[in-house]
Order: sequence, then structure tokens, then C-alpha cells
Amino acid sequence: MNRTPETPLEQRFQALGLNILFTVTLSYIAMILLSTMMEQPQHFPLDLFTLKYGMLVVSVGAAFAGLIAPRRLKWIVGIMGVLAGALLVVTIRSGEASVANPAVIHIWAVQFIMLMYAVFGTRIGAAVTVFLLVMPPLAMWGVAGVDAALRQTWVVTSVAVCAVAMIAHHYTAFLLRSMTLYAEDHAKLRAARQDGVTDVYGRAAIEEELERAMTHAAKDNTPVSIVVVDIDHFKGVNDRHGHATGDDVLRAVAKRLRRNVGGMGGMVGRWGGEEFLVLLPGIAKPDALVLAERLRHEIAGAPLAGLNVTASFGVASYRGKGDTTDELFGRADMAMYEAKRSGRNAVR
Repeated sequence: MNRTPETPLEQRFQALGLNILFTVTLSYIAMILLSTMMEQPQHFPLDLFTLKYGMLVVSVGAAFAGLIAPRRLKWIVGIMGVLAGALLVVTIRSGEASVANPAVIHIWAVQFIMLMYAVFGTRIGAAVTVFLLVMPPLAMWGVAGVDAALRQTWVVTSVAVCAVAMIAHHYTAFLLRSMTLYAEDHAKLRAARQDGVTDVYGRAAIEEELERAMTHAAKDNTPVSIVVVDIDHFKGVNDRHGHATGDDVLRAVAKRLRRNVGGMGGMVGRWGGEEFLVLLPGIAKPDALVLAERLRHEIAGAPLAGLNVTASFGVASYRGKGDTTDELFGRADMAMYEAKRSGRNAVR
């Protein structure tokens, strides 16, 4: 049983395998249609049982199966390979003249090799490649009417396909290594920029985003606002309910903040302890005050981690060139303390 792809990298390779399967099937259908238009079947319907049309049934069936059950792609392509190989061996052993030209078979073998690499990776892909190159000459052994010239053609085309297969092997291996390294580096960078408890930006990351937003505002003369959010009586939560519950509260607050500002391009970072910073690029102070009031209702309106929690909010906006991030944050922080002094659960 194939397990569900868990990582984005695995999901991308599954999508790549499906796309290649569909491409191979569509190209084979196009070949069948064109060849049929140019040369009508001479012994219909017996011609439908030849390798040419048998492969059409196999490839179309695999494409439909992949469309219906993409998570079973490895099983689908594996069964497709077994059926295709069986058709090829039976056809060669029967001495059918339609497979006398090895170049035709090898053209489709190249596409199938690409599909196997995309679906199964480099190891199984290499094994299948060797099998595809060795199987036809072995199947021809002892078949009447196979002269030395035809065997030589098989050898030459097999070597050419082998070269293409090796290129595909090296390219797939390089692609896998590169994407794996990229995924690992991306995960490390994301972990370094995220707060470990709440999964929002950490302090260094939100400071970096704030600097970027201020630079953009100074260049384009656009507004920027920030909201400093401090959870009320958070020390009492830790003292009475424990730090695990405190962490649950932090996560719940961060989730509600992010849910309400993410759609408008806002960003949320944990500034430290129970304090968060909401960055609102393109938002002027009047709108930021309205948004902060909505955030206050979101936090106070329903229990968080089973507790009634409130927060105090301080809002400040960029005042134009000459204003600095420290000054902007200082004004927002001062407004937040005014909200605390006014009784908490307020916006200033």
C-alpha cells in the first residue's frame, strides 16, 4: 500500500509523475491517430490485438487510474510496466513483423524510462532501465527470421537508449539532491524566523519585516501601522494553571491575530513573553485602530485554552521620512501601557 505523500517534496514528485504519465499517454494516442489516418488497419479487428494497440489500452488505462487514484501512482505505473513488458515479449516471441524495427520500441522506451525515474526515483529507475534494454534481445533469442543485421540494430539502439537513460539518471539524482537540500534549508530558515511556541514570526524576523515596510513606505509615501498587543495578567495564568496552559494561551492568541490580519497582508510576530507585534503595511492609523478593536473583541469574545483572556492594544503609524522603527515602536508601546493603565482590555 502506498502511503500518502507527507512532505511538499514528495507531493511535487507525485505531481511530476502524473504529468509525465499523462504526457506519455497523450503522445501515444496522437501517434495512434496519425498512423491510423495514414495507414488503415488491414486486418481489422485482429489488428487491435497487436502490440501497437495493446499498448494504447495499457497507457490509457494507466492514465485513467492515475487520475482517479493519484496516491496509487507507484502501483499503477508498476502494473503498467509489467503489462507493457509482457506484451512486448509475447509480440517478439511470436515473430510479428510489426516489431522488427527496434527504433520504434526504443523511442517509447525512453519515455517510459523517464516516467519510471519520476515515479520510483533513481534506484528502481536504473533497474527498470537495465531490464528494458536487456529484455527485448533476450526475448528475440531463438526467434526465426531475426538475422545478424537486425540484432546489430538492436544493440546500436540499445546503447543509444542506455546513454539517454544515464543522462536521465544523473539529472534525476541531481534534481532530487537539489530539491532535498532546498527543502532542508527552507525548513531551517523558516524555523530560525519563527517563534518556537506560537509559529508566528520571531522577534528578529518581525523586526526585519518592519524595517522593510518602513523603507518601502519612505520610498513610495505609503502608510504603515503597527499594533503592540500585550496579554493581560498573563503571569497569573502561568502561576495558577502552569506554563503548558500559558503556552496554549499564547498559541491561541497568535492564531486569532494571524487569522484576522493575514488576508490583508498583515504580519504577526512574537515580540517577547506575552507581547506580540502586528505589522500592517499600507494601513493608516484610523483603519489600524478599527482593526485593533476587532482584534480585542476576537480575543476577549471567547475562551482561549479554556480561560477568559483579554489583551491591551497600542497603535502607532509611520509619520513620514525621519521616523524610525524605534520611534514607531516606542509610540505604540506607550499607547499599549496607556490601555493597561485605563483598566486593560482596551485599545489606545
